[in-house]
Formats: sequence, structure tokens, C-alpha cells
Amino acid sequence: MDCPACAHTVTNALLRFPSVQDVKVNSFTGQASLVFREGFAFPPDIAKRATQLTGYKCAVLNEARFEGNHRLLHIKFMSDTRLPHEYLKLPPGVAILETSRTGSNTIFDVQYDATMIQPRSVLDYFAPMGGSFLPPSKSDASAQLTKEIISLFFLTVISAILCIPVLVFAWAPLQPKPKIYGAVSLFFATCIQLYAGGPLYSATFRSLFLQRTLDMDALVALSSTIAYVFSLVAYATQAAGHEFSTPFFETPALLLTLITFGKLIAVYARRRATSAIDNLGTLQPDFVQLVSADGTAVTVIHVDLVHLHDVLRISADAVVPTDGVVLRGSTQVDESALTGESLPVNKAPGATLTAGTRNVSSSVDMQVSRVPAENTLADLTALVTRLQEARLSIQDLADRAATFFAPVILAVATAVFVIWIVIALRVRGEEANKAILTALRYTIAVLVVSCPCGIVLCVPMVVVIAGAVSAREGVLFKTATAIQYAKNTTVAVFDKTGTLTLGQMAVVEAHTREDVVGTILGIVSENPHPVAQAVAKYLRVTYPHISAEPFSEEIRSLPGQGIEVTLNGVQIRGGSPNWLGLQTEPVYSLMTERALTMFAVTFQESARAAVELLQGQGIQVHIVSGDLPPVVLALAKQLGIPPERALGGCLPAEKVARVRALQASGAQVLFIGDGTNDTPALAAADISVAMSSGTDVARSTADVVFLAPDLARALAVLLRLSRGAVRRICINFAWACVYNVFAVLLAAGAFVKFRIAPEYAGLGEMVSVVPVIIVAWSTWLLKN
Repeated sequence: MDCPACAHTVTNALLRFPSVQDVKVNSFTGQASLVFREGFAFPPDIAKRATQLTGYKCAVLNEARFEGNHRLLHIKFMSDTRLPHEYLKLPPGVAILETSRTGSNTIFDVQYDATMIQPRSVLDYFAPMGGSFLPPSKSDASAQLTKEIISLFFLTVISAILCIPVLVFAWAPLQPKPKIYGAVSLFFATCIQLYAGGPLYSATFRSLFLQRTLDMDALVALSSTIAYVFSLVAYATQAAGHEFSTPFFETPALLLTLITFGKLIAVYARRRATSAIDNLGTLQPDFVQLVSADGTAVTVIHVDLVHLHDVLRISADAVVPTDGVVLRGSTQVDESALTGESLPVNKAPGATLTAGTRNVSSSVDMQVSRVPAENTLADLTALVTRLQEARLSIQDLADRAATFFAPVILAVATAVFVIWIVIALRVRGEEANKAILTALRYTIAVLVVSCPCGIVLCVPMVVVIAGAVSAREGVLFKTATAIQYAKNTTVAVFDKTGTLTLGQMAVVEAHTREDVVGTILGIVSENPHPVAQAVAKYLRVTYPHISAEPFSEEIRSLPGQGIEVTLNGVQIRGGSPNWLGLQTEPVYSLMTERALTMFAVTFQESARAAVELLQGQGIQVHIVSGDLPPVVLALAKQLGIPPERALGGCLPAEKVARVRALQASGAQVLFIGDGTNDTPALAAADISVAMSSGTDVARSTADVVFLAPDLARALAVLLRLSRGAVRRICINFAWACVYNVFAVLLAAGAFVKFRIAPEYAGLGEMVSVVPVIIVAWSTWLLKN
């Protein structure tokens, strides 16, 4: 595929099949995903028919994309292995989807439920029968694009070599030998028509007769055919001694050569645009070192066989294979590949490790917290791919324009032919054969010089490269609309904990009766909330001789309020003083006067810089927090935020109400949060941002995720990239429209003394697309 317009052709072809829906074609990776109903359509048949309809070589990469907890494992058996009937008695959660033969091996495609059984357990079941793990084949879109580039390169070079003699005979000051030169030119022009023009004519046939659509390939094929056939007839009559016109074989020969060269440039641009996914793929190692339960043995296994809570050894200068927590040892980790931060980060036991980062110091053991199929690197790859498939509303306008482009150009070319026939006969008084030749040359130039590729590439090329740049800088755009609208932000609303503060809570002062410590420990120990964990940690350290009291009763969590349990008919609560009704207690008054919330929090080093950055760009900054109002006001004072814009004691619904009120006043609201209680406000905001340290719910709801810990730097990248990307989209649209209008007028002879000769009209695609590509690539200049 040359551009997103080709993706539209593939989409229409795939939607012709019964039950096929939700088709998404990625023109940058050359891949498509779709949903179909089993029994109504079969993937090999879909690929075969799509090849027939479009001319593109289509093949099935994955016949199923499993959602939720289902995973796929490939088990290989030697051909002479006798498989007993017992393999049908599969463990719970395991099913054999398909059995196939590859060479001398038999392959089982085994589906398993990850919540019921782990991959090594599945493999252990088949191992006594002779089964072994078969690593999945990697879907390498970049390799396919590289092959396409090489193929087009050879096609362009050979076409150029064949074209040179034709140009020499047409333009060089040689002795006139029309029959010999014409014969040689006819031979080479015919070779070019068959070799370079073959794929073009094949695509045109499929487009016209199988899909019943008219595209630019059809116009190029039509103009090339007209020029070639006209020259062939002219040469034949010339050789027979009845010359009516001079053949111009250089026109179809050079035309097809330049068109092929333009396609080569477009494919190379796509290859460069997918470099972000290539780079992410190199960060995932294929094999890991598994540490035994007693810590004495280390086994090398494939990364797909890693279980949750496995202990892995990360050697010095090795890439962290998946997300986890340091269990033993201390080291420094280079996180620049994901966050853009160049300085290594110290990691001690209990510190988190992220997939794709590099251990630069000493060997450590880590406990797996997320399996490779679900780790941060997998999330990033999926989100970058989704961004490539994303569409802005302005892209629909471009696609509609491209849909009518070919018919309009055909109508314009027809009008140009008629007008020049009239001018040549009536105004210039030329003979009929010369008038036809003149009109044909103008018509061919009009048909070829116009190009919709620049129009349809304006948006996706910039969006994809902007997404790649932001990923390098530690800012992950999950939606294309975030790139488009972030620049319009007029109000930024922050949650406090985890955004302006690090959210690392610790008890610094407590007033506790020792006889209830066991009860409190029983309530908070198993609760994942940071406040509960901070209380539990403090009590364990302060009262090591007291154990948590077990509870058979349900402990309920109330978002924004606290937790409660009923014990022997007595209701026990812990949480917000407002919820507990403790505002009048002396201890409460004492702590609020000191700007404490019974917990001390660490402020983000860059929080003040972030606020100053936003205010310097005319963006109002607000804080809405569930923390106590005195604490929120104290933080606002330190950061230079007016007190009327700092609200404390807010429940999730109140945060949403604040966002809605700002929007009602005409503000474009950017909300930054990290907790589950921020999710409603994140969903309500025009642009929502979650911190990478936030909850899964917050990250999945947000439009943008900040991977880098530097809040000010991440905000600067977000706003700068949004403004720069939209500016480049506008420049590209302006160029594409101006080019097509001006080029068509120039080719049609509207400027009389200045025109585009038909043999040079093939440069149109390159002249149209290359500036769009250059402007899109200039997005890399927006890096810090």
C-alpha cells in the first residue's frame, strides 16, 4: 500500500465478506484486523479473496486475537511421535484449537485460561508425550515493508535503465533515423509497460471490474495506455510511409518510471514512520533467567513461559524483561528508553522495575508483577499501533475528498481534451491529427500530474510521527484527538496526591491505644489503598509484638470516604475525618493547623515548575483533592495557586462537578490524576492525563499517560507536540490543495507559455508527497 487511500480500498474489499466487521487497516504496517463469525467466513478464504480484489498479497498472521484471560501456546511434536488418546483429557481451562503439520512436525495450537493454569503447567502436561514449546513467530511489519522497498527499488532501477535509451533517441541531437530509433524505443517502452506498468494495470483491472471504483491508478494506467497506443499507431503508420504524427514513446516510458519512483518514496516514508514500534520490539528479550524457589538454581526459559510472581535474575547490562519488584540486590537502571530521562535510577529491594529498561549496574533478582503479554512494553506497543490506526475528524474530510478526486480529474481531463481540440482547430488552424496530438498531451499531463496521496497523508503521517516522538519523551498519546486538542487547553485541573505530590504516604505522628492495634491491623493490612498500607506499615514497625486480628466479616471500602467493618454488632470505621465526624476533636484541629492529614506526603520536585509553565502560557491551574481543605490550601500557597482555585475534601462526584462547571464557562479542561477516584473526572475532561504510577483504571481511562516522572517536562512535551503537530497538519493540507490546483492548471495549459509536459507529469506524486513527508518528519525537531 502506498498511502491511507489504499487502506480504504482494502477495507472495502474485506467488508464484502459475510459476517466480517470492525475492519481496521493500518497503512503504515501493512496489516489489517477484523472480526468475523466462525462458520460464515474463514481467514484463509478472506485473505485469498482480498488478494484477488485488491492485488495486494494478503496472508493470515493470526487467526484469533484472544481477549481477557485467554492465551495461546504452540506445542510441537515430532512427526514420528505417537500421540496417545489421553491428550484429549485436557486440564481445566485448556483447549486444543487446531492441529497442523509443518514439515516433519505436528503443531498444536493450545488455548488456556491464564486465571486457571499457567503456561509452564500446560507445557508440563504435553511434555511426557513428546511435546515441546514452539516460540510464536513474530509479526514483523517492518520486514515486510523492507521487502516492499527492495522490490520497488529494483523495479525503479530497471525501469530507469530501460527508459534511458528511449530518452536518448527522443531528445539527443542524433542523425535522423526514425525507423531504427522508433523500433528500439518501441521495444524498451513495451518492456517498461509490461514490467513497471504490470502491477499498475493489474490494480486498475481489479479496481474497475471487481470493486467498481475509479482511483488514481486507473487514471495513470489510462494516460500511459493512451500515450503508448498513440505512439505505437504513429510509429506503425510512419514505418508504412503514411506518417500522421511523431511517436512519443518517451512519455509513457518516463511517466511509469517516475510514478514507480514516487511509490518508492512513499513506501520508504511509511517504513520510517513505523520505527517507533521497531524500537519498542527491540526492548523485549526473548529469553529470561528463572530463579528456583530456594534461589540456588537458574534456568533459561522463553519469555512467554514466565508466570506471575516468578523470580527472575536480571544480569548487569541486561534488559528488564517484564514489570516487577526488586527482591534481592541493589542496582541502577537506565529508564531513558521509556521515560526520556538520561540519568540512571537507583533501585533497592521493593523498588519497581519496568519492562524495556536496562540494568546498568549489578545483578538483581526481581519478582514478576505483570507477565510479558500484559507488561508496560506490551501496553506501549498496543497503544502506538492503535495510534497509527486512529483517525481524526479532519481525516474523514480528506478521505471524502480523495474519493471524488479521480472522477473529478477524469472529468477535468475530458474537458481539457475538448477545449484544446477546439483551440487547435478553430484558433490555431491546425490540422486534425496535430490538434488531436496537442489535446492528448495536455490531457495526459492532467490525468497524471494530480495526486491525492498528499491529501490523505497529511494527517496520519504527522499523527504517527508525533506519537513516536512523544513516546521517546516519556509521554504516551492513547488517542489521536489528544494530539489535536491538547493545544486548546485553557484550564489545567490537578488531583493532589500522586500528581503534584508523589503519593508516598507515611505516618509521622499517631495517637493510638495499644489495645486496639491488632484490630486496626486486621482492618487495614489487606486493603491496597495507600493510606491503609501506610497505617499498616507504621503499626507493624511500632508494635512488632502485635499481630493483625483476623476478620471473618466483610471489610467494605467506600471510595473517597474510608473503610468499615461490623464486629460483634459494633461498627468500626477508618477514613476521612469529615466522614467520621471528628472535625471538633482537639487532635484533628492540631494536625490541620500544621497542614497534616495524619500522613506526610513527598512533593513532586517539578510541581512548582509545572505550575509556572502552565501559568506562563496563560493556562489557569486548579487543584481538586479529596484531602483536607487546609492541606490543599497549604500546597496551593507553596505552588503559587490562588486559594479560590484550590478545593479540598472533594468526593469523585464533586471533582466531576468542578470539571463540568469549568467547561460550562467555556474552558477547555485538562485533568491530571492517578487514582481510581479520579476516573470519573478523567472521563469528563476534554483531555485527561494519568501518571504511569497511577492505577490501571486511571491509565485506561486517560487520553495521555505520563511515563516520565518530571511533570513539568512531560507537560511541556504534551503542549509543544500538540501545537507543532496541528501546525504541520495545516501546512500539509495547504500544500496538498495548492499543489493539485496549481499543477492541474499548469498541466492543462491555463498559463499558455508555462506548462508541464506529459513525460514529466509522473513527477507529480513525488512533488506532492515529498513535502508532506518532510514537514511530517520535521516533528522530530520538537524533541527536548
